[in-house]
Amino acid sequence: LNHDATRAATGSADFSAKLWNSISGKEIHTFDHKHIVKSVEFSKDGTQLLTGGLDKTLRIFDLGNPDQTPISLDAKDKIRRSSWLNSENQIVICACEDGFIRKWDIRSQEIISELKAFEKSGVKDLEISAHFQKLICCGGNVVKIYNSDTFELCNEIEVKNDIEAASLHPSGKRFIAGGADLWVHEYDLVDNGNEIACHKGHHGPIFCMRYDPEGKTYASGSEDGTIRLWSATP
Repeated sequence: LNHDATRAATGSADFSAKLWNSISGKEIHTFDHKHIVKSVEFSKDGTQLLTGGLDKTLRIFDLGNPDQTPISLDAKDKIRRSSWLNSENQIVICACEDGFIRKWDIRSQEIISELKAFEKSGVKDLEISAHFQKLICCGGNVVKIYNSDTFELCNEIEVKNDIEAASLHPSGKRFIAGGADLWVHEYDLVDNGNEIACHKGHHGPIFCMRYDPEGKTYASGSEDGTIRLWSATP
């Protein structure tokens, strides 16, 4: 969703990203791609759409002129997640299946820094904190939290099961994670990353998890075709 929730964007296995009117549910525009689209995200001001997927290309579409050729950036490998890294629409970041996280300056269209986050796994998920200060990512059974500006490692937590998705609480003190074991898990960073809660409800692997902006609830999305809402541990 964009900031005022009037527009929604989706990425699909039909090699497209779509822009929707979230009030009426009507499709506004289709953006064709060359492979499966794994990630879509609006810029903070809602004027641009960032996409990434299995064709190893980041694309930035101008929503004021959707038929215009997008800015295209070679991500070097298949993209699992991509995101805006500042509110001025100048920096984007992507997480790839080769284990790298790469940061781009749109003005020069060049990589300005890259980080090998995982040696034995691709990056499964990546999320930027609300104020762009930290990023959380996961690969295998490890969750890492970095300073999003310097790529300095802040926390590294090993969990019991391989995970596909993770999200950092707005306070920065807790995170959630989920994956192939079908459970959603909550962890306390203040208490050395120990698990503080877990819940079962899904009947398929969990591929997406996100806190709401206030951190009171969180959502999980699964291969079982459902999205579930959970109350966060106080």
